[in-house]
Order: sequence, then structure tokens, then C-alpha cells
Amino acid sequence: MWRKFRLANQFLIPNQHFAGQRIQGKRDYQEDDFGLDNTQPQELLMVLADGMGGHQGGAHASSCAVQSFMDAYQLSSGNAAQRLKHALQHANQKIAAEVQIHPELQGMGCTLVGVVVTEEQIEWISVGDSPLWLYDNTGKLRRLNADHSMKPILKEQVRRGFLTAQEANWHPERNVLFSALTGNPIEMIDQPPVPTELFPGDCILLASDGLFTLSDTEIAHCLQKNNPALETVNELLEAIKDKGLWNQDNTTALFVKIPKELPNSKKKPKILISNLLLFTLLGILFWSHSPLQEWLTPKPILLEKTPEENTLFTHKFPTNSKNIFSAPTDFLLPIPLLFELGLHNTFQTIPLNLPTFIQPGNPCYFSTPVHIPYRPNHCLPSPIPYKPTGIYYE
Repeated sequence: MWRKFRLANQFLIPNQHFAGQRIQGKRDYQEDDFGLDNTQPQELLMVLADGMGGHQGGAHASSCAVQSFMDAYQLSSGNAAQRLKHALQHANQKIAAEVQIHPELQGMGCTLVGVVVTEEQIEWISVGDSPLWLYDNTGKLRRLNADHSMKPILKEQVRRGFLTAQEANWHPERNVLFSALTGNPIEMIDQPPVPTELFPGDCILLASDGLFTLSDTEIAHCLQKNNPALETVNELLEAIKDKGLWNQDNTTALFVKIPKELPNSKKKPKILISNLLLFTLLGILFWSHSPLQEWLTPKPILLEKTPEENTLFTHKFPTNSKNIFSAPTDFLLPIPLLFELGLHNTFQTIPLNLPTFIQPGNPCYFSTPVHIPYRPNHCLPSPIPYKPTGIYYE
């Protein structure tokens, strides 16, 4: 059974508020799999896996991962985040067990995204490059989960002028994955520390990377029509078929629309402009004279580094007799390094405000929005261009 629906009378109605479909595209076989389960009160579980490893291996990996993830989630205890984490590890262990039983499947694996949607929030856990989007009730489309592939790095290279958009689209390593479920320890896991808030009218779209055939504008155009969920999914997949790409990948789309009218639904507060201006002025006045200002103002994170450790940067930036290095303020960290620094759950790439000059013997300050756990003797790889050693997905 390639997909699994468990239905119950809950706050979301099948086909009207949520739906899922897949197409094979121009491939000789189907390696996508998915599942939907709304048997739990006020909760919808969505799972999607995109397999790799050839016809037999990829299809088997995605099917095993989806089935085992859904079963483990429903049988585990704790909050949603804990259950998602447990289910992911269980799915990975299932793949490892299958490889042991069937050695001919060695090398199979899959991406996986597990999503829990309630009336008021969404939580997820993901590995790989399968995208999860939020189309909010103001008409804005944004990706929620991290992309564990080369695509973000290539996109940044285009922005900086190292590559053209066409070169990035046809780059031979475009689909290299830095993390996937293969039965081995999972290299990178994206799971937010807190849920993302939802409001009536918000929409969630979970897909395999075949949906990247459409641009963000084309995706948003399909989602803005306020059609029933099943119609929206079919329109997205038909738009991909209309492109007529000779190498179109398998494509799966799972769509959820939070009803605009829900019992006890949240309403975004309406504040008069005059009141808002008054509150703003009072806040500025209070802040400027408040002892809390110094306490609450973010401070740079001090990384205690010796001059020898600072020289890890010298392979990228010019040095002289007075300076350890001279660096631009916009510094792109490759995804594997973000994983090492513990930043992969928050940012795909992050600009670090590096001091222009670091004197020998002085500490190095990194000013960032999040905590960076410093690891002594950590070797910093070259940021751009960066050649990964990852998993070839296509």
C-alpha cells in the first residue's frame, strides 16, 4: 500500500481541508511515498518520503520510512516534538534493519518530513531537501524547513555572481544531499525548538523536490484561489505536467488549509493606529530610561580562541604581520559547518559579523542572532566555492 489514510471526524475534513496526491513524472518508477492520519483529536499527521537508490531500493526505503514513522508516532508518548524525534529514529532503524535482511538494497535511503498540524500551530521534523511551505492568510509564501542539499549554496553563489542562474540549475551536484535516512547515523536533522503559530486561513504545503519545477510565484498562484484542498493539489500537479519537462521527477504534494471559521479560533488583534503610535512612543520613552535596556540588549558571543586557532581562517583571507585576518562582514557558512555549530535548525546560511581586524592574542567576537557553541580546534572549511562529500540523490 503506497499511501496510508486514517480518517476520523476531526477539525479538518478530508479533500476539503487536506489532501495528498502524487505523479510519476517522466521517471520509469515511483520512489515517493506519503501518509496522512487525523485519527487523533484536533491533530493531523503528515509524512512524506522521497526515495533514492534505484527502482527497488528507493521505493522500498520511502515506503518503509513512512509506514514505520506513522506507527512509531502514534505508539510513542510525550509531546509532539518528542514523538516526532522518536518516530524519525525508528524509521531510520527500520531502513537499517531492511538492509540487513536484504543486502541487495544496500545504499537505499530517502528524505523524510513529518508534520503535525493543529488548529493553532505546526511542528515538524525533516531530513533532506523535501520542502515544507507556509502560505499564510496575508498571501505570503515562505519555506519553513531547512534544505539539506547543495541548492542553497548554489543559490548563494548565483547571488554573489559566482554562477549564473542557468549554471546553478544544471549544476551536476545540485541534488547532492548532506543528510538522508540510510540506516546510518543521521547527519543533519531540522526540528524547530518551538512550534510555528497558525491562524485561520493559513495553508501548509508539503512536497517532494519534483515540485521545484514550479516557481514560488506559480505555487502561490495555485494556493491563493481558496479552492478545496484536493482541487488545489490537482492544480499544482497539472501545472507541473503542463511544463512538459522531459526529465520531470516524481512529484508529491500534500496540502492543508486551516478553516477560516473554527470554534474558539484565534483572531489577530485589531489595534487602532492612534493607539499603536501611542504605545510605540511610550515604549521608546520607557526603554531609553530603563535599567532593563542594558540587560536585554544582545551582546556579542565571546569565543575564547588562541592566536593559533585564529589562524584557521588564514587560508581564506589575506594576512599580514599585524593582523590574523581581514574579513568581509558577510560570511557564508556551508551547511555541514552549520551542523557542527548547531545552527542548522535555524538557518541554512547565516551572515556572521566578523571584526574587520583581529589582532594577535585578542579574542574573536562573533555577533549572531543565536548561540554558537565553540568547539576548540574546529577547522573552518572554505565557504565558497565549497565541494561537499554528500549523498548523490538523483
